[in-house]
Amino acid sequence: MRICRWGLRSLCFLGVLGTAAAQFGCLSPFKALARAAQSCRIESEPTGATVSINGEYVGATPCTVGYRDKDKYEFVAELNGHQPAKKSFKEFPRRVLLKLTPLSEPPGDCELNTLPEVATRASVAVLDFQCNEKDAKQLGPALADYCRHTVQASQRYVLVDRENMRTLLSEEDFAATVKCDNTECLVDYGRKLRAQKIIHGRVSRVGEAYVLTIKMLDVGSAAVDALENAKVVAGVEQLVDFVPPTTCRLLRDALTQAR
Repeated sequence: MRICRWGLRSLCFLGVLGTAAAQFGCLSPFKALARAAQSCRIESEPTGATVSINGEYVGATPCTVGYRDKDKYEFVAELNGHQPAKKSFKEFPRRVLLKLTPLSEPPGDCELNTLPEVATRASVAVLDFQCNEKDAKQLGPALADYCRHTVQASQRYVLVDRENMRTLLSEEDFAATVKCDNTECLVDYGRKLRAQKIIHGRVSRVGEAYVLTIKMLDVGSAAVDALENAKVVAGVEQLVDFVPPTTCRLLRDALTQAR
C-alpha cells in the first residue's frame, strides 16, 4: 500500500512522541517531547570552570547540556585557585550562572630577623586556638603549634612550651584553656603559667570563609599589646598557612608598640 509523504512524516512524528512518552513516563507526549528538546546553558564567572551535575562531569564553562530527568539537580563548578560554587534546583533550569570566589592567599612572609630588637625578652605562653570546626580537637593545638614555632624562631620572647604548660596547670585547667577568650580569664591563666604575655587565637566561620584572630595580652596590665585578623576563603586545612605570617605581624606590632 502506498503511503503519502504527509502520512509518512506523521508516522515518524508519532514514533518520536511515543519514544518520548516512554522515556518520561506519564507525561503527555507533547509535554514529553518539549522536555526532551529542553537544554540548559551553563556559565561561570570566571569562565573555564569544570562543571558536574549530580556528581557527573558535563564539561567546562560555557557549555550546554541536554535535559535530564531527575528529582533534583545540583550544579557544581570548580576552578583552580577558587572556592567551588554550587546551585541546586528542583526543576531542570534553562540557564545557570555559577560565580566562583578566589581563594585567599596567605599574607606575605614576615621576615623574623627584621623584627625590632628587645633589651629583655619577655616570657610568653600560647594557648591552644579556639575552633568550632568538627576537627577542633586536632586543629586548635596544631594552629597553636605553628604560632609557638614562629614565636620561638623570632628569638624575641622566652616561650613557655606546651609541655611546661601541662606541668603548671591541672588537667582540668589545661583542658579548659581552649574555652578562655575574655581578658580576665586570659590574665588569670597567664599568671598561673608565670608568663608576662599570653597569646590567644580563635577561628570563626563566616559564610564560606574563616576569620583567623590572634591577639597578645600583657598579663600585668591586662592590656592588649597587639591583635591581627586574617580572612581565609579556602578549606579549613589552609588555615595553617596563615598562622606564621599573621603571628609574625602580631609580634611586629607588639614589639613596635613597646619601644
